[in-house]
Amino acid sequence: TTQFVNVEEIPTIHVAGLYPNPSNGLVNVVYNATSIADVRITVLDLNGRIMQTLPLSQAAEGYNVSQFDVTGYAAGVYLVNIQAGNSHLVQKLVVK
Repeated sequence: TTQFVNVEEIPTIHVAGLYPNPSNGLVNVVYNATSIADVRITVLDLNGRIMQTLPLSQAAEGYNVSQFDVTGYAAGVYLVNIQAGNSHLVQKLVVK
């Protein structure tokens, strides 16, 4: 006999980009999710200090856009950490 096991798809994300980059205001994070997933976006400085964490959001399968504000950040380079399930990506953001 053959048994079928329910296999849950592990969400994967691919970042299409951050724009505008460099920025001094609102930043858009565009990403593609292979399945519905809870996505957490965290902005860190180069010392690893968390500048902000966006509320956990549920991404639809396909292209999604999240937005955050860097007004008031000091000029410099920051890291944008995007996590969905076991998928984890980091993008560089320049604040001017």
